[in-house]
Amino acid sequence: MTRNAPPSGMTLIELIVALGVATLVFMSSVSVYLVVTASLRRQQDKTHSAAASALDQLRHDLASCAQSISSNRPAFEVECPAHETNVPGLASLAFSTGRIPSPEDDFSRLEIERVHYGVVPAPPGEGDGGTLIRETMTLWGPNAFAPAVSNPVMQGVTAFDVSVLPDSLWTNTWKSTTRTLFPRAVRIRMDWRTAVTSETATVDVFIPAGNPIQVTAGK
Repeated sequence: MTRNAPPSGMTLIELIVALGVATLVFMSSVSVYLVVTASLRRQQDKTHSAAASALDQLRHDLASCAQSISSNRPAFEVECPAHETNVPGLASLAFSTGRIPSPEDDFSRLEIERVHYGVVPAPPGEGDGGTLIRETMTLWGPNAFAPAVSNPVMQGVTAFDVSVLPDSLWTNTWKSTTRTLFPRAVRIRMDWRTAVTSETATVDVFIPAGNPIQVTAGK
């Protein structure tokens, strides 16, 4: 007498259990993916917001360029370290600007500030992206000669390239002269890194103080 061989393959219950486990693993993977993606998106949006804020601050400062009260400092100065052509570097930008302390609209409270932008490299072992610093010091006005104030405006900066237009050609090295205090325009390129990619923004800023209006008296 021979016994019947046990049935081969999976039973219905085993199949249901296997499908349930596979579904749980899949849902867990999807949940982790969504959480990581949302976190990266928030970080990227935050970085984009910081970059936009930094460039807006630069535009505002440059639009308010004013003659420096200090005689030993040029009203506008750009320094860019030597680097290969068309390769952005870490420039330094300093200039004087006029400011009326908000919210007062009293021109007797006008202040002349020295504004300096520069990138502080990251410490060794912490990546190659530095921090863009905005430093201000009041040269004339109610708060004249108060200590300079430094504020970080953007982190993860890998390039801060500044070019100016004094006449018809762009240059990345320039200082004020007694004849020309301000360039006609400034072009700024900033590169920075996010958690997933590298970003670049370029802005051109018209300098009102560098474009005096010629008025011809009527006869």
